[in-house]
Amino acid sequence: MSACANSRISRNISSACWPSQERSVPVVAELEAWMRAERATLSRHNDVAKAMNYMLKRWDAFTRFLGDGRICITNNAAERALRGIAFGVSLRRGPSGANRMRRG
Repeated sequence: MSACANSRISRNISSACWPSQERSVPVVAELEAWMRAERATLSRHNDVAKAMNYMLKRWDAFTRFLGDGRICITNNAAERALRGIAFGVSLRRGPSGANRMRRG
């Protein structure tokens, strides 16, 4: 594909995604402010605080979808792709060990 066509496609993706990105920016900013405020009230040993720390340390990666319309905020496509693989593996394995024990 030519560079010109790639440019056109990326522009179309960006313009198609812009309305949802435009709505997402203030929501994500509010989420970050809330998380930082709530995190300050929790003990560092609290499980929720640990989860918040994990996300806040990776905030740039989490918010990357706001600036790049090609990035999907969900992972539904990946999950659908893996479901077929996981389903195929479970069929080849046969009954699980727990089921075999009940039958025998």
